[in-house]
Amino acid sequence: MQCVVSPEHKNTSLLWHFSARNSNERQVLSNDSEDYSISLTSSGEVLFYRTISRRDAGDYQCCLGTICDSMNLIVLAAKDDRSTLSYTTDGTGALLDVPSDGTFAFAMFFAPFQGKVYVESEQSISFCDHFRNRSLTSLSCNETHTPTEVLYNVQNATILDSERFFVRAFFERRMEKIRLYVLIRGTRK
Repeated sequence: MQCVVSPEHKNTSLLWHFSARNSNERQVLSNDSEDYSISLTSSGEVLFYRTISRRDAGDYQCCLGTICDSMNLIVLAAKDDRSTLSYTTDGTGALLDVPSDGTFAFAMFFAPFQGKVYVESEQSISFCDHFRNRSLTSLSCNETHTPTEVLYNVQNATILDSERFFVRAFFERRMEKIRLYVLIRGTRK
């Protein structure tokens, strides 16, 4: 995550704060934090996670004195043991690699906020509708929403159901978009 500051504040120290998904407690993040999964650039403008988990989803603030900018972190995760989720080679999205039986679970974790998070195909078709409309097999797709996560469970998808999707998040007046490629291994059914 990056906190953009104006050129006249480039050499000023920034403070990062974090509130977990289900907590009102604010934690200060720094290179001296007990959480060894994070690091900050020397200017403090960029916060890196070496490893990330659902506990890292939440509200982040970078502050310059009393002026703070807020951002939300959405954590994407493969929820079944056989699928893998990784960054794309160009770093602009994520690849969900699904085994040949076409059964997988995928989740998004985030802090509660006034807005919505959803996944849709390039043709603006919802994630589950994409699978339901294309498949000739006994495919099922279930979608569960809570204030802090969205979970998808898909069964019996085929290689033909592989697709590029967009994870869209609407936070107050801005929209963020992440590319998600779902690759289903195996043969055509």
